[in-house]
Amino acid sequence: ESAPAGRVPLTARGLGRAYARVLGHRLSFGYSLINALSFGACFAYISGSPLVLMEVLGVSPKLYGTCFALTSLALMVGAFINGRLSARGVSGARLLTSGLALAGGCAVLLVGLTLTGLGSLATMLPLFVLGNLGMALISPNATHGALQPMPDIAGVASAVLSGLRMLMAAGTSALVAFLYDGWQAVFLTVILGILEVSLSFDNAVINATVLQRMSQFWVRMFLTVGILIAVFGMRLVFPLAIVWITAGLNPV
Repeated sequence: ESAPAGRVPLTARGLGRAYARVLGHRLSFGYSLINALSFGACFAYISGSPLVLMEVLGVSPKLYGTCFALTSLALMVGAFINGRLSARGVSGARLLTSGLALAGGCAVLLVGLTLTGLGSLATMLPLFVLGNLGMALISPNATHGALQPMPDIAGVASAVLSGLRMLMAAGTSALVAFLYDGWQAVFLTVILGILEVSLSFDNAVINATVLQRMSQFWVRMFLTVGILIAVFGMRLVFPLAIVWITAGLNPV
């Protein structure tokens, strides 16, 4: 029996063809790769910022918690700005280019501060904040660019996007772990990365039918607000809240 129009047959052959189509689409795959690289940079910051700020610069745990909150706030502000500018007709390509320029410029300046020995909390924190704001402009527009060329298989495109993001996040986190604590930390990071990638593909299968039934407005809401809730709500705020409530430990 054939699948309804616009649906991918849930067979190995049908899914294989859909994945091959997504991976062979240069525009969609390019946007997915941009999104994955941005996601990897974000997780490199999450993994490495406590090492740099607390162990290298001597920032106290309480002050580090405040710094991390500021960078997280920058992501939310960036998502808000992106939504308002999109509603006013600013193109996704222009917003994406602005986000790439902002995040890339901050990264170059951070490397310069490190090489010249001028790195301090006062010089690096503003760049962390602006860099995260830039990444908030990158993610929703790159995601929209990856899914827009193939609306009939948006679920499969979403699965490829999610898989690439998690692989890049696991890779950058593993690199930070290796530079800090050698192969043992890398092994634990890789195991967690494999679990995260498998869960991402499971979620993408569920999202496939949901995205196909949404209007363009709700697709954009799903890809902006939904991503913020999934990444920074469930993967950051929720675990810290659980530790605070169950163990009575100060999460910051």
